[in-house]
This record gives sequence, C-alpha cells and structure tokens, in this order.
Amino acid sequence: RVRMVMNSGDMVARALALRVIGCLANIAWDSSGIHCIVFEALHSPFQQEQSAALFAMGCLCEISESFAFLALEKLIMMV
Repeated sequence: RVRMVMNSGDMVARALALRVIGCLANIAWDSSGIHCIVFEALHSPFQQEQSAALFAMGCLCEISESFAFLALEKLIMMV
C-alpha cells in the first residue's frame, strides 16, 4: 500500500507515508523495498517530501547499521 501512495501524484500523501515509514521503522527496517522508497524520495523536487525522507532515513538508521552505511554512501554521493 505504501508503494501505491508513493506512486500517486499527491506530494502531501507521499510525505505522510514517509513519516509513517519512519515511525514504523522497527517493523520495516529490513525491507529493501522500503529502503528504495526512502532513497528515491530524497531526489524529489518537493522539500516537504525530502524532509520526510530524511526523517524516515534517520529512524531506519537508528535501527539498522547496514541501512545506515547505505544511507551515508547515498548522502555523500548527493553532496
């Protein structure tokens, strides 16, 4: 269902879905699909969605060391 929201044209819905992912990080921390959703949202042209992606990323990093390494690499490449 998250994928459906992320494919929608509603930027606010996508940002809310990313925040929900962050809040449920202890459940979704090992899903590669969730990882891709968060990483893809970092490239959004909408600041609200980028902020929500960074929130979700931070929550996932607290739980998963392997995700934290991937996130660090991604952020370094973006800068």
